[in-house]
Amino acid sequence: MNFKESVRALAEQAKGFSVLYAEDDRLIREQTCDILRMIFSGVETACNGKEGLKLYKKRRHDLVISDILMPEMNGLEMIKEIRAINPRQCIMVSSACEETCYQLQLKALDVSHFILKPIEIEQMIEALHALVISKA
Repeated sequence: MNFKESVRALAEQAKGFSVLYAEDDRLIREQTCDILRMIFSGVETACNGKEGLKLYKKRRHDLVISDILMPEMNGLEMIKEIRAINPRQCIMVSSACEETCYQLQLKALDVSHFILKPIEIEQMIEALHALVISKA
């Protein structure tokens, strides 16, 4: 299946899904949002964990995608706060930070998927597909 077919199939399965994406790098945020908007009908973005948590409290999302290292509130702190609100929230992390201490914290927070930056689109599509299937 080529990229367009994969995206189309995933979009069909993800009808009605909403996504919160927290990323402090503007270019990465915009590029990733372009892909997310091809798949999901509702995509909200935040430039740090504090803003992401505020958006989450206003509207619960089917999927949360977050970077780790961000200003004001990092992704781990945001995920902890979200877990306190909804322990079953589906969460994926996309980060260039692969230190063991972060990996252990993500595992303890029951993060569903981790994608290393720079993001490989095919890997992201596969992870999103797995998450959508698990939520269906």
